[in-house]
Amino acid sequence: MRTTVAVDAEALTVIMAAEDPLDVCSKWSLIRGQLEPLVWQEIDKILAELTGARAQSEDPHAPDAANKTSDDG
Repeated sequence: MRTTVAVDAEALTVIMAAEDPLDVCSKWSLIRGQLEPLVWQEIDKILAELTGARAQSEDPHAPDAANKTSDDG
């Protein structure tokens, strides 16, 4: 999977000065370190939603399943 991230250069310079005053890390490592956990959190939320939806569709006693008719699909 590939993604593209647009980052404001001025904002990144300010953040880099505060977070890495010795300029040891690359800009990409700072960006990746900030974004990667957020991406994985969103993926985890999506997986949890899918798991919940699947469990509900397999549960014949779930409220939505009880109200479905054969015409509902």
